[in-house]
Amino acid sequence: KHEPIIDAETWETVQARMKQSAREIKYQRKGSEVIMLKGLVRCGDCGATLVHASAASRSLQCYRYAKGQCSVSHSVTMQALNSAVIRSLEEIQKTRSFVFQPQAPRKAAPRRDWEKLITSEENRLLRARNALLDGALTSEEYKEIKSEISDSVAKLRAAQAQEAAAPAAQDPDPNIYARRVADVLEILKSPDATEEAKNLALRSILEKIVLHKPGNTLDFYFIP
Repeated sequence: KHEPIIDAETWETVQARMKQSAREIKYQRKGSEVIMLKGLVRCGDCGATLVHASAASRSLQCYRYAKGQCSVSHSVTMQALNSAVIRSLEEIQKTRSFVFQPQAPRKAAPRRDWEKLITSEENRLLRARNALLDGALTSEEYKEIKSEISDSVAKLRAAQAQEAAAPAAQDPDPNIYARRVADVLEILKSPDATEEAKNLALRSILEKIVLHKPGNTLDFYFIP
């Protein structure tokens, strides 16, 4: 059996939720009920999140459809959807057919103006050469300054080349990611896992699930 590869913090949080007593679950406020797919399933027509159809309902519906803002009903029972999600994840995990959701790029640190920095060092060398000619520097002092500036320019050019050669972000290795999905499936199928624990586990791998009607097909978008 492989070691879990969900990050330690998520794994510990999920385990804590799984150990939550039945009494604690029973007396949760109805309005705060957490279900396995809470916040994860989107309407295939308008993109809105699927929510409880009503307070007492065991089905989900497109939020905007319920408000009269979407023309296609996406009503589905939680039991049917939960089962379909687990079956689909098992198939995706088996075939390694992961679709990764492009992540919004983080705000990049300002790129350094390497040529400006290099020019500044070269100007320093020019000033040192002029100082040598004017007699303000000795030959030994000039050689020391020239060596220092040459080293600095070499380091700047190396850093410039390294930045230019930085590899683009790549999707995770599918075989390694399949193990991650297997860990999540183990939690989803565990009789001891709470709905909250299952939701946390799914959120560790999924950006969203899109439900398409009328065909009842699901598209899964994974977090790289």
